[in-house]
Amino acid sequence: MLYDDNALYVGVRAFDDRPREIVERLTRRDRDTDADKITVDVSSKNDRFSAYHFDLNVAGVLVDGVRFNDTDYAPDWDGLWFGATSRDEHGWTAELAIPLRTLRYDGKSAEFGFQVRRYLQRRQEVDEWAYVPRTARGEVSRYGTLTGLEGLHARRLVQIAPYFAGKLIVRYDQPPLDGVQPAWSMGADLKVGLTSALTLDATLNPDFGQVEADQVVLNLTTFEVFYPEKRPFFLEGAEIFATPLQQFYSRRIGRAPPPPTLGAAQQLTEALPDGKIWIAAKLSGLVGKRLTVALLDAVTARADAAILDGAHPTRRLIEPLTNFAIARLKRDFGAASSIGVTGTAVTRFEPPNGAAPAAGDFCPDGNLPQPADHRCTHDGYTGGVDVNLKTADGAWGAFAHVVGSVVENGPVRLIPDGTLIGPGSTGIGISGEAGKYGGEHWLFHLEYYAASAKLELNDAGYLRQANLQHIHPFLIWRTKKPLGPVLELEAHTEIAYERSWDGADLRRHWEVNAFARFKNFWQIYTELDYDLSHVDNRETRDGTWTERTGGVGWFVWIKTDPRRRVNVQFQGGLWRRQRGWSTFGQATLSLRPVPAFELDVIPTGNWVFGDPRWFATIANADGGNTYFFGEQDARSFDVTLRGTYTFTPRLTLQLYTQVFLAAGHYGQILAASTTRAPTSHPLLTLDSFAGAPMPAVVSPDFREGAINVNLVLRWEYRPGATLIGVYTHASQQVPFDPVEGAGRLNLNKFKSGPATDVFLIKINALWG
Repeated sequence: MLYDDNALYVGVRAFDDRPREIVERLTRRDRDTDADKITVDVSSKNDRFSAYHFDLNVAGVLVDGVRFNDTDYAPDWDGLWFGATSRDEHGWTAELAIPLRTLRYDGKSAEFGFQVRRYLQRRQEVDEWAYVPRTARGEVSRYGTLTGLEGLHARRLVQIAPYFAGKLIVRYDQPPLDGVQPAWSMGADLKVGLTSALTLDATLNPDFGQVEADQVVLNLTTFEVFYPEKRPFFLEGAEIFATPLQQFYSRRIGRAPPPPTLGAAQQLTEALPDGKIWIAAKLSGLVGKRLTVALLDAVTARADAAILDGAHPTRRLIEPLTNFAIARLKRDFGAASSIGVTGTAVTRFEPPNGAAPAAGDFCPDGNLPQPADHRCTHDGYTGGVDVNLKTADGAWGAFAHVVGSVVENGPVRLIPDGTLIGPGSTGIGISGEAGKYGGEHWLFHLEYYAASAKLELNDAGYLRQANLQHIHPFLIWRTKKPLGPVLELEAHTEIAYERSWDGADLRRHWEVNAFARFKNFWQIYTELDYDLSHVDNRETRDGTWTERTGGVGWFVWIKTDPRRRVNVQFQGGLWRRQRGWSTFGQATLSLRPVPAFELDVIPTGNWVFGDPRWFATIANADGGNTYFFGEQDARSFDVTLRGTYTFTPRLTLQLYTQVFLAAGHYGQILAASTTRAPTSHPLLTLDSFAGAPMPAVVSPDFREGAINVNLVLRWEYRPGATLIGVYTHASQQVPFDPVEGAGRLNLNKFKSGPATDVFLIKINALWG
């Protein structure tokens, strides 16, 4: 260990009496791979709670991240640091130079929390400088201490990274948008260390054209699909904003605007714009001893759609100029405990009649605007307090989070559980957990979650389901010591009970599962679960309760020896669904034929049949409704390829490809009628369904498909400065036409389907 005014230096000699068997694998920066490596963790705040993680493998590949809440890890932080390695007849060596201005630390501190680990891949061995028992819960709290750091006077961090991007967009089979469209953009990122522990990050007109496309999935549920964040600006520091109830979900910022609802004589004359961020700024770090602040503000652009209405061209607002503001303050106390306060505000600057200018015009989402202010969008605000308590050794712990929300302005919206949310709607959510998390064998904890019907976090955050109460106890037995052919073994039993805020029994679930890692380093996980009969309060999208049968389910996950050049993962399951079954299977074939090349081939299949699903509601003359269900036969299949060829740790070629097919057919038609009472939820019981003819509605059958390709050549010509070339292809199948008959998988429907090719060149520099 050495240090000077600029950096902290770490040198490691890794002795090995079988140097030819050292596992060396070359890949791009920030991609972890199964290779011999050295990791260094520096808790520069010395708070026993958080640390910066630096990972250098024997091939010279750099990976970094941050640890937070003592045990959690986020791989998305990117710091500017340096590493080099060398091999010889005695093993290998690693050298790391970590600039002090990359670390956030109290300028008066002379001590850092510190940990060094060596990973010996062929033996699956981990050697630690500061010993952390495998049965312990703590991580950062168990680090050693690096002392003697006197007179740290690092220069303040100041970095400016301007970029320029030029691209060519080619559209075909999507008239009238076909043709070639050139485009360019420029912007910059800024990072300033206001103090040694407080950093300002800002981005102006950011471009994320090199980011991998989201995986396409078949969503047969009534819940929004959660997609992970991939954009660098929002990845860095994401752990600071993390809360048990997700008040901040960065994918809300700069998302693609919704397509407008068009009339029969209307059509788009320009491609819909992508989501655009004008400017975003983030302030994060320490403002006092053990007091962390995180502030983020972002402004996203207004988006308009160009529409031809008969012979009259017009432009229609589909997304107003919007400001996102998120603030979090967290105070650490005790050995590893904290209390935090979080607030979010989303303000949409929508002018009256902007999205629906004429009487009778629909909003982009298909609803009518609210007469009071003639707006199609609303403003949303949340505030929450969370407490995280842990014993000094991390073995026992508890957390709680209470959050409230307010909606202002805009129209009244119908949630699938029948709740109406509009101006003035308020809600509350509670999340809590407590238990024993560390120890030799027996562990347990209890989870509780409740959300009122009008809790709305989805303006700035992510809430899968409101109108819910959930209680979930766990009992766990484990051993970390070898037992026969097993290296470690863990078994769980758990019970879950869910009830809606307004009184419906939504789910009663029991599960047992087990995990084992064997001496040949294979791993297996399996679970068996059982659901009792319950009520679904979202299926009919209007709050009518639908009785559902329960059933058994089974899931298994297997992974072969990761040390091999070819290894396989498989996961699959089978669950009972009403009169049929739901099946899922996914395999991952990982190929590492040479150190510089890696390829993952991932086929996935889903099949659900015999499950009656709602597709239409027709009003009756007596004021009630008739609900139509069809026994759904839905299938999806996709193949994903992920590959990387690493010429050097700074020059890589990445490939991502997905071919996705899905289709569904509604077989036997069933119907049930209700008379709606003004203050209660009608119930569709299992014995109330009867066979019925297909109603006079658009066919509920569907067929869809997508092909996405991302090819990225990345050259880091200087540390932190890159030249990137990107090719992106996106195509879809032609829309489903009921004259085809039943919805079935059909690869031929990609012919004449809309497609877009994008060629992008992006260069950025780094000053400072």
